[in-house]
Amino acid sequence: MSSATPVYNFIELGLEEYEENEMVLDVVHDLMTFFKDSTNCTCRNSSNKKDLRTCFEKVGFKRFFERHLELKALEKHEFELHIKSQLMVFEISNEKDEKNEKDKKSRHSYRYSFNISLPLCKPAYMKLCNLNDYKLLTLQTHLQENGLIERTHGNTGRVSRRNSKVFVDFNIKSSVKEYLVQYGTIYGLPSPMRHRNDSGNFIYLPTGENYTSIYKKYKEDFYLEHDESETIISYSTFRRLWHELIHNLKFQPSASDLCEKCVEFKAKMQAAKSDIDKYNIIKDKYEEHHKAADLERKHYNDNIEKSKQDLSIAHICYDWAQNVSIPYSPQQVGSIFFKTAYAIHLFGVCKTEGGENRQINFVITEDEFPKSVSKGANTTLNMVYQAIKTFDKDGKKDLHITCHTKFICDSFFGHIKKTYRNQKVNTVDDIEDIVNNSSKGNEGLSNLSEDLGKVYCSKNSGGVEICHKLLRDDNNFNINEKLDILDVMHISEERKKYLYQKIRQNIEDPYKDVYYL
Repeated sequence: MSSATPVYNFIELGLEEYEENEMVLDVVHDLMTFFKDSTNCTCRNSSNKKDLRTCFEKVGFKRFFERHLELKALEKHEFELHIKSQLMVFEISNEKDEKNEKDKKSRHSYRYSFNISLPLCKPAYMKLCNLNDYKLLTLQTHLQENGLIERTHGNTGRVSRRNSKVFVDFNIKSSVKEYLVQYGTIYGLPSPMRHRNDSGNFIYLPTGENYTSIYKKYKEDFYLEHDESETIISYSTFRRLWHELIHNLKFQPSASDLCEKCVEFKAKMQAAKSDIDKYNIIKDKYEEHHKAADLERKHYNDNIEKSKQDLSIAHICYDWAQNVSIPYSPQQVGSIFFKTAYAIHLFGVCKTEGGENRQINFVITEDEFPKSVSKGANTTLNMVYQAIKTFDKDGKKDLHITCHTKFICDSFFGHIKKTYRNQKVNTVDDIEDIVNNSSKGNEGLSNLSEDLGKVYCSKNSGGVEICHKLLRDDNNFNINEKLDILDVMHISEERKKYLYQKIRQNIEDPYKDVYYL
């Protein structure tokens, strides 16, 4: 039985630029497990040594992680050449024992290091390079016997003797790649993604698809063009070629954000295939929508870069998160899944400035919204303005193309949700504590302000910014006069009764009467 991977704070680790996908999370977990065990360091410690850190702790987790990923990304021949080159530099002795001329033995010692100023012990170096003892010894032996010549397997160049095997040549690779590209074009949806230095669009296939189902379709299409007696590549080869050739074609994770317009355009294009003219019209609109979204994404990324380089610019963006509920427990009572618990809404305002990210998260209960507007302009702009005052600087604010809104706020919300699902929650204060403890840049607020301000916006990315006043009649507005407060929409008696009878029983005893009187 496999245990769940722990939650790690990417911001505290300095890895906020990395997407928290399965591969990255697995690598982080593996390296964190290694880092936490100081016995993995076999460096010799002298009695007068003042720095008690292990050799890999001196390197630092971020640098160790990035070098580890870089080496994992190398091709086999590139990786082995890199290791051999380093071994030549690391070698400190080459003493030959010539007592027995027929059996000359060589001893080779190596002083491993991360760079010229940071030495590493052998276990740390092997972890850095993702090597085991056998592979390292094999490369050392091959280096001494053959130099930097590339290692080749003994069966290289030999044709398989089994007729059921298919020799994977350039033509087969090209046909598989072309098939997957076409399949992704027809059925895939591009992901807008969040800001990353190495950002590139992934193409997501429908959630119901998997490697097996697509391989079956590939076989069917293959035999439509070839004779049934012709041998086709195996499922494992098909999957391996997929990962090698089209690494950005993935399956849509469940509960992932989708652009509603993209889905709508895809459905219309699918239905209009019988009418080429109608299909092309829809396709043109779809591409126009994508160009607009890409332009906004570029504008968003450019503003983040500007805020890193120019300290006079503070980039502000905001978003509503999916609401959470109380009570909540990782070992949730089954019956509560059929009930409507007390809703807590989260609204985040994030500032990127000087390379540092900070997000203020407003914690709002279901009975704190103004009447009739809920998450409307009054609520949203009041919180944005309060956050800007808290940040105490003027900022640039971005509005994205509808539905293409996965950006840095979602990263902070992700940290909150990961912490939330592992904690017991009974009160709103618990939610605020979770927000504050979820990551270094997250901050929770549960008291709202009624201040008003102005907004500057442009219709197009990079266009002229126009001032929009939030006041309908600023001529009769007295800045010193207290503003009218919108009435809060309190919980109805029926809702109170429901919470008391159905939800209160799941709250722990000290907190039962906090909200359910």
